[in-house]
Amino acid sequence: MKKKTRFLILLSILVVFLLGTIKLSHGKTNQGSNIFAKSDVDANKLEKLNKVLNSEVKKYKSTNINISVKYKGKTITVTNNETAVYPTASVVKVSIAVQILHTYGSPNELSDTAKNNMALMMEQSDNNAATWLLTEGLGSKSALKSVFNSLDMTNSVINSTYWGLTTIPANDQIKVLDAVFNKDNSYLNSQSQEYLQNLMNNVEDEQNWGISKGSESNNVYVKNGWLNVDSSYDPNQGSKNRQTWIINSIGHIEASDGNDYNVAIMTNNNDTEESGIALVEHFGKKIHNILK
Repeated sequence: MKKKTRFLILLSILVVFLLGTIKLSHGKTNQGSNIFAKSDVDANKLEKLNKVLNSEVKKYKSTNINISVKYKGKTITVTNNETAVYPTASVVKVSIAVQILHTYGSPNELSDTAKNNMALMMEQSDNNAATWLLTEGLGSKSALKSVFNSLDMTNSVINSTYWGLTTIPANDQIKVLDAVFNKDNSYLNSQSQEYLQNLMNNVEDEQNWGISKGSESNNVYVKNGWLNVDSSYDPNQGSKNRQTWIINSIGHIEASDGNDYNVAIMTNNNDTEESGIALVEHFGKKIHNILK
């Protein structure tokens, strides 16, 4: 009798243990399914964005368009002209600022003059400030070779005569933005990242266009570039008498739900400044409407 009682007790304990294990396992399975479901949603958004952008850029025959978006750790890139190059105009100033902060190690190590020029360059797009930071702060207009090499920007080419005609395709621009907004990127320390983020979040109102107009977010970090050129300065042009516009917009969109993303929209051969800005904002809105 005692043996039977002992057996029943042990059997009851075993049943309770097995039921608990099944319940725990069932809970973990559900949790894992939710994680995969979220990942699938993010992947579907990127896949949809890639299809939409690829289809949309092909509608523009005369304007060269190159777009990259980094979302949830993955980057997509589209273009309507594989052979075009993309002069930066003023968006190269993000690369200048990144290299200044990397070279000096911290914003606290910058002189008052350097800090003033950093603010002028990023918030007001002052060209004299950019030239000073290259020549005095970094020692040469060719100093960007260091950041290009360090960040594996293999398709970027310096123009040491006219720094605004340095060419950086959209996917390389994403690498620069990653140095500013990715906490796991070690090229800049956290203090330098926050310093540059604040500058990009404080551009003057008349320059707050481009990717910022396509977003509903209050926290947009942007640097735009615009330059009127002819074929003497733009290698994509065929006619020396034709004046066209380089219009670019790069930066970071910070969403309240955590769906942050980096974006670079590079265009050239625009007929007018206004049409180029409208084009960039058109694509900015399409990107945001899918990723929001």
